[in-house]
Amino acid sequence: MSKGTTLLRLTKKIIAPIRRARLKNRDFSIISNNCFGGFVYDNYSLIYRTPTIGLSFPSSDYLKFLKNLNYYLSCDLENITDKNSIKCKDFLKLNNLDLETCKIYRLGDIEINFLHYSSFEQARTKWNKRKSRINYDNLIVKFNDQNGAALEEMQEFLKLPFKNKLLFTCHPYFKNSDNPSVIYMKMYEGLNCVKDDVFKFSKVINMTNYLNSLIDTTNDDNFNELFLKKFTKTEF
Repeated sequence: MSKGTTLLRLTKKIIAPIRRARLKNRDFSIISNNCFGGFVYDNYSLIYRTPTIGLSFPSSDYLKFLKNLNYYLSCDLENITDKNSIKCKDFLKLNNLDLETCKIYRLGDIEINFLHYSSFEQARTKWNKRKSRINYDNLIVKFNDQNGAALEEMQEFLKLPFKNKLLFTCHPYFKNSDNPSVIYMKMYEGLNCVKDDVFKFSKVINMTNYLNSLIDTTNDDNFNELFLKKFTKTEF
């Protein structure tokens, strides 16, 4: 067992219940372009209520996925038997991934890298099981500037008609943004993209407070305090 796996199991067993005790909003779904969502659930040792676990999308395909979410979630995940037909070669090159060893599967006309799965059958089974748990009434969509995401794509993401959106970025355009959906990661300033928002998100956002602010807590005396603390981690 790797050190990473051991640490994750200890976190889910010991630390996660402590975090979960402060969490009022436990029935949420996070649609994410990378492993961010899975790590949030693991932080609280919660069941995965999203199919976007342990995988990543090319940025353009991810936006297409979000724009027509119901359609793509109704599609059957397909194996790609002919590696030469894979379209997202630039995405793989950008991430130093090997086409021959990657697990690229197709959903309609988009491609997804199921990097943390052992086989197509496992990926399809997990995808179908988890997409059935999505809570559309308590949904968060998340994006970042990785995988060659252009400024125009990030701006397009912020215009999507989802109530709860999170954009993690170090693009200078967003440095002084007052958009509450924008999480500017100063630690990566000067780089071409956020290098790690999966393990580093807790340095820039109090996720417990953020999640709690999404549910109806109008009768809670702490509601305003929770909401105001939503984006208080500005030192990074």
